[in-house]
Amino acid sequence: MATQTPWGPLKALFERFDEHNFGRTEIQRLVENADTLVQIGNGTLTREVINQIIKQVINPFAKEKVEVRYFYPEGWKPTSVEEQLSVLQGFYPDLDGSHVVEIAGGIIGPLDTDGLFVVPKPSSVAAKLGINDPYGAGYGQLLEAAVLTHLAGQRNFHNYRAGELTPDRVRVRQSTAEALRKLEEATPGDFLVFFAQTGKKWGGYSPRNARWEMERAASEFALPAWCVGNILLTNPNRLDKFEHLCIDCPGDEYRFKPVGEFELCLCFDFDSDELHFGRGFVVRANGSYGSASGFAR
Repeated sequence: MATQTPWGPLKALFERFDEHNFGRTEIQRLVENADTLVQIGNGTLTREVINQIIKQVINPFAKEKVEVRYFYPEGWKPTSVEEQLSVLQGFYPDLDGSHVVEIAGGIIGPLDTDGLFVVPKPSSVAAKLGINDPYGAGYGQLLEAAVLTHLAGQRNFHNYRAGELTPDRVRVRQSTAEALRKLEEATPGDFLVFFAQTGKKWGGYSPRNARWEMERAASEFALPAWCVGNILLTNPNRLDKFEHLCIDCPGDEYRFKPVGEFELCLCFDFDSDELHFGRGFVVRANGSYGSASGFAR
């Protein structure tokens, strides 16, 4: 019985790769997909399957990138986990932070991060405030009642989305919610401890470009405004001048109206001597902004 040759579909696949500037990163993603390799080997790779592979391994938003114009404050590093915990317990006095220092001592993170950060568990704060479904319908209410209120009490702050964080307009992206829930389950007490970067790694990328890459990385996930806002509570000097790199929160999805596509994400910037909380289009690459991400343990 004659065996099927893989060269026909394989040649078609390589031709498509050339069209999309297929490189080393994409090849690695393909190698990690065993099912695809099996299809190549037995000659059953169809044009439809090839198109699906292209969508999985090649970033369609890769060109949405510009030169970075703003940067971190010179020499900036996050404060120690002890200092962060002290600040947060001033805002969230009823939360259990007894495990934070021990957890921090046992974590080794990637090189492309700013350092370790402490963030209150959304579910813990929501429970104290009587808010249901903090990763779903209650997310906007949680932002308004907790971290955004605390930022307003700490410094000059303008919330441009006040009253507009309703369940039909804002939500946590599914991949982000899943990552944070896993962290919550794996972490004792009421605070999360994880490595993160607040924009430098993805500076000048459109939020959806950065988010596409994050969601296909081994342990990286897009940060929502809940995490970024609390990071700014404990590290106010990260963004306290106009020329500092502003922060997109690609872990959130936002829209202007209760219907239609979620074409925006939430963000923080600084202007006119005050911190601003607003929104930006996920398709827009801006050299003044970078997308924040966390790294699962």
